[in-house]
Amino acid sequence: MVQSIQVLCAAKDHRLNPYRSVTHIGGRNADGSAWRLPIADAIDGIRERRWEFYLVDANGEKTWLHVTVSRDGHEYLKAIDEREIPAMLIALPGTIEDG
Repeated sequence: MVQSIQVLCAAKDHRLNPYRSVTHIGGRNADGSAWRLPIADAIDGIRERRWEFYLVDANGEKTWLHVTVSRDGHEYLKAIDEREIPAMLIALPGTIEDG
């Protein structure tokens, strides 16, 4: 069964192009502890149907992430409604606060 997981943060390397800039995603487990996952592992988990990831937009709606491929052949995650650049992931904070 696929586990639906909300993404709350995205670690970025702004020296890279927008398709490669998000290096990790993260969020909170049910017990409140933080999790962090490299993009390559998140993509593998989606492909293996272990996980599906989503963001919550400004209206409180779920926006699902999916695997796509850049013009140079690099796999990355972006929101389904976005054209190319993963702007919603890039806009997330780099970490989530403890608490």
